[in-house]
Amino acid sequence: MYTSLISADELARQLSDPALVLVDCRHNLSDVDAGQRAYGASHLPGARFMHMDRDLSGERTGSNGRHPLPDVAALSGSLSRAGIDASKQVVAYDQNNGMWASRLWWLLRWLGHDAAAVLDGGIDKWIAEGRPTTADPPSVRAARFVAARQFAKDKGRGSREDATQIQLRQHAIQTIRTLGHFVEKQDAPCRRVERVRRAERRAQLCQRTADQEAGGFAGVQNFNLWMRDFVSRFRPAQAADKRCAIVSALATGKTPFEHRPVKRDDAADQREPRQ
Repeated sequence: MYTSLISADELARQLSDPALVLVDCRHNLSDVDAGQRAYGASHLPGARFMHMDRDLSGERTGSNGRHPLPDVAALSGSLSRAGIDASKQVVAYDQNNGMWASRLWWLLRWLGHDAAAVLDGGIDKWIAEGRPTTADPPSVRAARFVAARQFAKDKGRGSREDATQIQLRQHAIQTIRTLGHFVEKQDAPCRRVERVRRAERRAQLCQRTADQEAGGFAGVQNFNLWMRDFVSRFRPAQAADKRCAIVSALATGKTPFEHRPVKRDDAADQREPRQ
């Protein structure tokens, strides 16, 4: 059973397994139908397509984010139509970096389906290695997906969440409040720099993002934790752990806020050759 990542070589050996369900999750925020068009032109043999907005997200209300969690019943229906049930090994893939495929992986794990993995390197790596693709639609036999995790009605939000999910949400709210207090306590010069951003520059940034407002919290740093680069394979576990340790240390205040960026030629990144 694959529960995290699967390599192209490993997947190629599993293609004839009747228990395997391949799902194409390609998506583009600036062109929401691009993934489906790409799927229609070429996809891995036997792969189904699941749309980020229509299948893997709930209805947007204007205040619940870009991709809110879908209703459990609706998501279970989409998974059933894709031929997924408790007996299936699901492998999700996208163009290359796993950003969209990991959405399906996470949702399946959330519902209690552990046999889910992401294709490392996506369809780009699959094609680069000369592996087969097709434009033919697959023959899909519907199944009956039943969430293994038990959910209880959360009347306050009108959605279905289990106790763990409710706890995580409450913890996230508290974390955000704590972060807000932290930002308020930053040095005055940092706040002034943030305030004097020119409107023209902010408009230029917004044109390159999917959000109405570009930027982030003052003092926040961005970490590329998982990928060797943003269009390649995931880092080896040791290299990813190293970056996680940096973030953990910063979050707990065990190191100064400033950090030394990890060099590209870090020994941990050389444990596997770039392909």
